[in-house]
Amino acid sequence: MLLVRCWIYWRHVQPQQGQWYWGDFDRFMDLSHHNGLKVVIQLLPECQPNWFLQQHRELWPRDENGREMGQEGYGGANTPLSCIF
Repeated sequence: MLLVRCWIYWRHVQPQQGQWYWGDFDRFMDLSHHNGLKVVIQLLPECQPNWFLQQHRELWPRDENGREMGQEGYGGANTPLSCIF
């Protein structure tokens, strides 16, 4: 069995509250199926979208003195999928 493990960043598939975007993921699944690959999917909830962080500032990363570091760049990669083959 050929298996691919895939991490999906929450911030990329739900950029706005109530709005989901699966375009990149759908293409990945189609390509995997076409090539006979099974896929294990993991949604990374620690990669919160900006709309969520605006509603929950207590979750923003902080420095060693407890000061907010801001939300930009928080939550991982700049691509919607990270995969291991």
